[in-house]
Amino acid sequence: MLELPSEGQSFPQIRRQNLLYVDKTKYFYPIVTEGGCCFLSRPRRFGKSLIIGALAELLKGNRELFKGLWIDSSDYDFKKYPVVKLNMVGSCDTKAELLDSIKTQLDMAAQDNGLSLNELDIEKDSPPGNILTKLVSKFYYPERVRVAILIDEYDVPI
Repeated sequence: MLELPSEGQSFPQIRRQNLLYVDKTKYFYPIVTEGGCCFLSRPRRFGKSLIIGALAELLKGNRELFKGLWIDSSDYDFKKYPVVKLNMVGSCDTKAELLDSIKTQLDMAAQDNGLSLNELDIEKDSPPGNILTKLVSKFYYPERVRVAILIDEYDVPI
């Protein structure tokens, strides 16, 4: 019998440690193949962060994490896409702290995808929205590569 994962374990940890994972990849398939916007709303403590993490790994093309799951035997191509993952949870007590946190995460997303914000000709005090727009444009053009923007814990700043 597989062990249950404990709170706070990521999708890669669960899969690499061979812990129990309820396969939801059949439901990921239309999300990642049809594109567009998708809003996922579920009750608190119901696995939204785990789903966001799994979607990120899927879109990054990390096929080894999906061995034995439904999507591995589907026609999904596991092509690597740029992923910008933002997590709004944290100890942001002010608007300035929230904006700094978002900028840091955008910088990390750039680095994860082989870029630096310095390459984007962004002014130091640019708002996160401008940084995100330039980052997505850099990923998208000139090859028109789809970009995934995943936002977790979107309701925390409220």
